[in-house]
Amino acid sequence: MSVSKQVKLQWVRIRYSVLSLLSPSYAAYSALKLFSTPRKAAIPDPPLIREAEKLSVISNGLELKGYRWGKATGNRILILHGFGSAAAKFETYINPLLENGYEVTAFDAQAHGKSEGTTITLPEYITGIETVYNRFGPFNAYIAHSLGGSAVTHFLEKVNPGPDVKVVLIAPSTEVASLITNFSGLLRLKSPVKEKLLALIQERTGYPVDYFSVTRAMGMIRASVLWIHDRDDSITPFADAEKVTDLGLKHVIFMATNGLGHNKIYRDEAVKHRILEFL
Repeated sequence: MSVSKQVKLQWVRIRYSVLSLLSPSYAAYSALKLFSTPRKAAIPDPPLIREAEKLSVISNGLELKGYRWGKATGNRILILHGFGSAAAKFETYINPLLENGYEVTAFDAQAHGKSEGTTITLPEYITGIETVYNRFGPFNAYIAHSLGGSAVTHFLEKVNPGPDVKVVLIAPSTEVASLITNFSGLLRLKSPVKEKLLALIQERTGYPVDYFSVTRAMGMIRASVLWIHDRDDSITPFADAEKVTDLGLKHVIFMATNGLGHNKIYRDEAVKHRILEFL
């Protein structure tokens, strides 16, 4: 971590230390907003993004921008990026998927890329997928990274497709409870603030945080799944991902990598090759 980031983190910690003394409830509200706010970096449009058919839908009252390549020949695939990313990051997947006969669709999630919004929660991402599915689907394949992986798993739990649908999960946010714990530890949130944060999530979603578990949802879907996770992932812990292997689910193939972390993994050529082979 750079010196500037360390200084910024220290100030954020001091702020929440003061807020927790003044109002644990407000501190929890503020923390949840921070947790849900991605850094919306400007990502240049690569050539394939500029050449794509431009799509648009309204989800959660916000306009989501999307892209489509190719024409449906029976195979449609939806690409779902992670937190703080964008559809453009998956440009190198487009041509290989087109060569494999897929019509390819990708959207910038709420508060990402060219889509509207400043914050996003997992339920909002799930709603976004449902909106895209109803307008431009159905899809018989998915590639999803990080938060996109968690969102698509919970979406598939709703629609419950058969084993002919193929899903690639790349470093999915396996346990939201773990993300909250790590986030709380990073900010050094006091126990009363963390407890109120968890209560606030349940109040807004109608579910306790443990419900938002890919491991739990995985046992409820029938789609064929290729799950790829790196042992050195510092964002979505490999230990959480390993829980899926304990379930002994026959429809899930688990692939572990080394040294790729959370973001290099989907750009790795060997990983891409395995994904295309699976699809």
